[in-house]
Amino acid sequence: MKNCLNIFLFALTSLSLSAQIKVGISGTIANSEENEMSLSRIENFEPLEIKEFDKIKVQNGRFQKNIQLLEPGLCILKIGDKTIALFLEAHENVILKIDPKKVPFYEVSGSKGSQLVREYVLEKDKLNQEKLKPLENKFQKVVSDEEREMILTDFLKAQKEVNAYLEKWALQKFGNSIALFMLAIQWDDNTDLAIIEETNKRFQSKFKDTRIASYIANLTQNFKMLAIGAIAPDIELPNPEGKNIKLSSLRGKYVLLDFWAAWCGPCRAENPNVVKAYEKYKNKGFDIYAVSLDNSKENWIKAIEKDRLTWTHVSDLQGWNNVAAKVYGVTAIPKNFLLDKEGKIIAKNLRGKELEQKLQELMP
Repeated sequence: MKNCLNIFLFALTSLSLSAQIKVGISGTIANSEENEMSLSRIENFEPLEIKEFDKIKVQNGRFQKNIQLLEPGLCILKIGDKTIALFLEAHENVILKIDPKKVPFYEVSGSKGSQLVREYVLEKDKLNQEKLKPLENKFQKVVSDEEREMILTDFLKAQKEVNAYLEKWALQKFGNSIALFMLAIQWDDNTDLAIIEETNKRFQSKFKDTRIASYIANLTQNFKMLAIGAIAPDIELPNPEGKNIKLSSLRGKYVLLDFWAAWCGPCRAENPNVVKAYEKYKNKGFDIYAVSLDNSKENWIKAIEKDRLTWTHVSDLQGWNNVAAKVYGVTAIPKNFLLDKEGKIIAKNLRGKELEQKLQELMP
């Protein structure tokens, strides 16, 4: 019996080792006194968790090491205050030229995914400088709230356009490389569902039966569930008086499902815009179902009263572990979904004047 167990354990170990992928990393570093670099990898996908797993020695400005990964994926190489994202596949030999005093500070070859991601980062930086930086500079110079609001609206619009362009650019460039993971970890509510589904299709085609492919498949399903046109998942949480209220109880009205918290500065700054829209359209068939990610009931109620938020409020007071936040994939706030009278999602993340403008279209 003992021999059988030993044979089983040996076979299991052999299988595990054979499933690993081998990658070589080598290169040079100039203008740096660092003698060691750290390597981190994804240890867990849900939630995403990255941990250090190895180190690489630097001698006379040179380094070389062979590493093993459980599957294709992302590694983070850190030297000093600089980090390099490496998107690795089996049997690659990555060659890096690093100079912290240069911009960009590294060159990479021998790894298709890493090369593509570097191109992506450079393209993104270029577009940010051309399209977004001028608006940021303009925002800092103006003093009136009205001008700031106009610039913020222009900035958000430009940001969406830049992201949409980059998604299409990357999908065309990346093919079915592991670099596609760079797209997946940047998906948000504004990402075109067609981009998400095509990315997932390529992942399942090339990386089937890996943890990373399973993660992308689950992520895709979550985004499809919350896509424009989908019926918003029903949720039920207690109000400040302890009475459970369902989101679906507001059917028959246009409803803003709003995720916020008393401790969230941007949420509180956005509240006056939401109040203005609510006061204007509440008698025309508009309502709000606000989910708080607070832990303190006292702070939650004080914020409601101070900001004069006179609509439906609910919370389980579990902070980021809020059950509704998990259903709706909330990882940052403020975040909102606008639902039609049948409970379908018709818009997301309306900021500034966008909410009032959308409601004007629906209820002129």
